[in-house]
Amino acid sequence: MPDRVRLQIRVDNQLREQLRELLVRLRTLAHSPHPPFRHWGSIRESLVAEAALRLVMQAIGSTPQPPSPQELEEQSVTTLREFLEEWAEAGVAASICPYLVLRGSLAVVGSLGIKKGDGPPWRHTSDIYKLYVAEALLRRTTRKRAREAYKKLLARYPTASDLASAPPTDVREVLRGTGLTKRAEKLIEGAARLKESEKSLRATAEEGLVSLRRQLKEIPLVGDYTADALALHSFGLVTLPLDGNALRVLWRALKGVEPPQGLRDPYRDTETKLMRKKLLMHSPLRTAQLAHFAILDIGWDHCRPKHPRCDTCPIAMTCRLAHFRLLYSK
Repeated sequence: MPDRVRLQIRVDNQLREQLRELLVRLRTLAHSPHPPFRHWGSIRESLVAEAALRLVMQAIGSTPQPPSPQELEEQSVTTLREFLEEWAEAGVAASICPYLVLRGSLAVVGSLGIKKGDGPPWRHTSDIYKLYVAEALLRRTTRKRAREAYKKLLARYPTASDLASAPPTDVREVLRGTGLTKRAEKLIEGAARLKESEKSLRATAEEGLVSLRRQLKEIPLVGDYTADALALHSFGLVTLPLDGNALRVLWRALKGVEPPQGLRDPYRDTETKLMRKKLLMHSPLRTAQLAHFAILDIGWDHCRPKHPRCDTCPIAMTCRLAHFRLLYSK
């Protein structure tokens, strides 16, 4: 694999050495003959990979003092034991391994993107109104236009109450030049609905994703994807919003092929939903959120519909299609 496609994680030398030692300990534990570590076959490697990746994410997400060797030892035992016990309860087979590795890789890419701080402005908030505005503006338009319109709207109407009471002519004037003026009335109506129903939405979220998604879709400009994005980032429910980006990344990375022709609605496709379920099995909330961010960035910048840039993609090492293309391009 060319060096240029390798994910570069920069940490100080001392912490890098400790992470390397920890990975050795995790690998040793994974092959221990004692319960619950025995009889696990190739799934051990992926469990070790995810455990190590989570610890790397913690290292690059903050700058605490490096842990002591004793703390590393205790953390390594606890982390791997928890993973193995969870997978034992779920009764999963070794076929889950590619999903664990992909999930961990996506989470690291998403974490690095957050650390760099060069993502869109709505990526750093869980406010339902701000995320609703962002997702409503992103429908069938470019990131550049959506970002411009988002900044203008939030500067003029910082809360749902402000936008809900705004005259449509004023909102259209704010959006002038962005190509999104036709959405003014829908945005006003959506803000009003959010203002009225936020408490009931919080209560519905306690019932689960299906109920919350159904209620969110009653709001103007909210479809399946936007409902899932709000559920994930505003209400803390583990899911993966499915759009064209997610469709390409999942099928190419996990299956090594393009999504089936004519597949326009991933929410109605059984195989796509199964891939998402396996990818998110036992996933912590923050891992799911970071994986979503990574899929968006990779889909926009690398995993393009017609000409994927596999040679620069940060998850090329865990993508079956990228591996095939890079192998036969040499």
